Amino acid sequence: MADPADLVLPSVRERLDAFCANPGAMRLGRRLVQDGLYQFRGFKPAKVDLFADWTVNPFGHRSWQWQTASFNFMPWLLAFHAAEGDRCALEHGFAAVDSWRDKYFQGKSDYEFAWHDHATSSRALNVFWFLSYLRIHGLESERQPGLEQFLAVLGEKLAGKDIYSRHTNHGIDQCRVLALLAVSLPSVPEAKGWLKIAVERLGDELAFAFRNDGCHVENSPAYHQFVAGLFGEIARTFSPGQLGPLEGRLRDMLPRAAEFMAWIVRPDGQLPPIGDTEQRTGINVFRTLAGSQVHAELEWVISRGQRGRQPSGWARTFAQGGYFIAREDWSAGRTPGEAFHLVLRCGAHSRYHRHDDDLSLVLSWGGEWLLDGGMHNYVEAAPVRRYLRSKWAHNLPLPLGFGPDWSRPASEAPGSLQCLKLDDEQAEVQANTASYPGFKASRRLQVDLPGRRFTVHDVLVPESDGEAGHPGFLSLWHVPADRQVELDGRRARIIDPATRRELRIEALDDTCEAVSLLEPGIDEEHTGAVWSRDVNRLLPAQVLAFRYAGTSLDSRLRFTMIDPSPAIGPAPGSHGRRLFASYCATPEAWWPEAGQRQARKITLALAQMAERDQSAPEQVVDDCFAAATLRQRSRRRSVYLANAGSSGAHWLESLLVAAGGMLAAGEVHLPESIRQRLLELAPRDHACFVDALHLLHARALPSRSLVANTINSAHSLKPEAFLRSEPGAMRVLLLRDPYDVCRERGQGAPDPAHADAAIRRVRLFLAWAARQNFDLVVRYEDLLADPRPAVRAICGKAGAPVHEDRLERAIKRLAATAPAAKGSAGPAPDALESRIHDALGELAEKFGYARGKDQ
Repeated sequence: MADPADLVLPSVRERLDAFCANPGAMRLGRRLVQDGLYQFRGFKPAKVDLFADWTVNPFGHRSWQWQTASFNFMPWLLAFHAAEGDRCALEHGFAAVDSWRDKYFQGKSDYEFAWHDHATSSRALNVFWFLSYLRIHGLESERQPGLEQFLAVLGEKLAGKDIYSRHTNHGIDQCRVLALLAVSLPSVPEAKGWLKIAVERLGDELAFAFRNDGCHVENSPAYHQFVAGLFGEIARTFSPGQLGPLEGRLRDMLPRAAEFMAWIVRPDGQLPPIGDTEQRTGINVFRTLAGSQVHAELEWVISRGQRGRQPSGWARTFAQGGYFIAREDWSAGRTPGEAFHLVLRCGAHSRYHRHDDDLSLVLSWGGEWLLDGGMHNYVEAAPVRRYLRSKWAHNLPLPLGFGPDWSRPASEAPGSLQCLKLDDEQAEVQANTASYPGFKASRRLQVDLPGRRFTVHDVLVPESDGEAGHPGFLSLWHVPADRQVELDGRRARIIDPATRRELRIEALDDTCEAVSLLEPGIDEEHTGAVWSRDVNRLLPAQVLAFRYAGTSLDSRLRFTMIDPSPAIGPAPGSHGRRLFASYCATPEAWWPEAGQRQARKITLALAQMAERDQSAPEQVVDDCFAAATLRQRSRRRSVYLANAGSSGAHWLESLLVAAGGMLAAGEVHLPESIRQRLLELAPRDHACFVDALHLLHARALPSRSLVANTINSAHSLKPEAFLRSEPGAMRVLLLRDPYDVCRERGQGAPDPAHADAAIRRVRLFLAWAARQNFDLVVRYEDLLADPRPAVRAICGKAGAPVHEDRLERAIKRLAATAPAAKGSAGPAPDALESRIHDALGELAEKFGYARGKDQ
């Protein structure tokens, strides 16, 4: 009898080795096996009994259901078993297969993902990985036939026509998986015909998937990479004899797809978030091309010049694919951090992953400048998803009356792109689209490489002379939240405060009435503009709108990139964003030994937000500062709860979060080294630093935190570094009987010296508080009796709404942790009582608290 391990193809072994060497997958497998937690990218961990109900949906999100129905947890189990040999990991895999077979192999089901086209192929692939892992390691041989029969059922489904998705990336993946099953399941009689079906379909898919210039048709750089990777895997996995004529066609197409990939990946190595694309680092998926020039050039781009061979050229039109791309890091010789990358998109060849983005421009230049909407997720009915796919989320001209919603019949209309001129310094392209109902629409782009400028000429003309047209037009341009925007008549300056780089936009026609910032009003939750870099994650943005009157549009805008010399930029490390990034990167270096607890709080907050958002800590830092920059225009007053400790601050903070929608930062302190640097910053930078720090401590979601108050409950005697940044901040004195505070802390101290230190801190706080001007004084004793008046007063003065129903629920929910539930410290021993009495004396009386233990 043949060894089952001999049936495992070399490429399959490589993939399994990669799974098992992935520490992230191993950790996810351990959490699943030991704690029952499923954590898919873009979602929080969820503990569910999946095998009791495959339709469970803890987040109300169909993408989560797709993940479970695809068995995308299977690689976690293999990685965990490979690392620790825990047999429970394998049992979990078998239980998933048995449960799904029992639920969905008999009879029909109305569950969307029971026989979903892509979930079915993904489920088959993940069970195939499971079977291959068992074959390689000689495990559970008596149970392997059950897995083969499970895959036989899925294979027959994939070989049929009812769920085959022709001319989509789903269809390609279905064919790839079917071919894998065909050559790996010799004991399944039906498998003998599967390879022929798969290869024939793949030939048809390849002809449709890529234009002759190498561009994938699904309107997205990410899907170009994904589908090119699928075909690359097919070329690497199957022999020429198995592929037949398809092998030669793949050899012809893959270099062209790799060439486009080299152009579309930005100088920073990331994919631009065009269409349904997450802004992630590009991957060289063209392993079969290793050793070729095009492979080396793509490697150079992805590695930011560290490997491979530098390409040549500065501009390229992919007319059939619908992309014009200009970049400075090749023949122009700019470094990745200095080079711009400009993309004009126009042309629809597939309805899949299509955004209404014909004519849109996207600009990166050492960071984001002109944004695209990005993917976010595939919940198509959600208002924010409909917005991100609409013209409103792209850099386009827009007739007034077009709402921010993906609902128009012309959204899949055709478009074209033509190169009119290209030499060593100048480029000119013309884009036309039928995606504006009732209008003939075009955009002409002229790029001046030496001048680092480009001109955009937009024309929208009613198709019928008798048509009334629209009362006016907007030209929309989306910029990051952390950019400083200055408007002057028909001009706009977009400034990066960190680098002092500037993008100037000037209307060249008198028909432009004005330029302003606007909010699209997506829904009640998202009134301001947003964009998405990662799945299930939104970031705030700003939208510039140049307004034009008339029933047709003929506009010209000139964009100029200005990069000042270092001499007139900020001193290294002195600017707010740089200082914030430095502080967050190594907080322990800024704090002395006694303050390392504060440093650990920063590190923990970063780690938790990075895990929640499935992002790098550096990206969390950038997002917090970007949100803080945007918040300067509209956020409510910060609330500082000054207190001597043991005064119910955290309980009050929780009530303010529930009732007023505030953001609880907890006790936020600053090291002396940061205080001094903050006092040297410009007021705006100072304010952004402090607010970003509060957002970080509060674990805030940037796109949902544009107006909310932040709360800092630190009992600090040096608030100037905070208050200078926001003179209008609300200061609340939370006051508790200082004798009780000292008794409670003194009796809990390990020795008299620590007790005396606690008493001194309370005395210093009272002395400091006596010199301050507070907006409101809240007494602890009143708070215990009824917290409602204090919460209402603080919210009222801070400009926050009071949700009475939420307040009542919070009071009930937090009853067990309320200060009143803790009891009193009781009378102190005579010696301690005497020291408290001597220390507080008249200071306590100033705040209305009588002397002595018999008060």
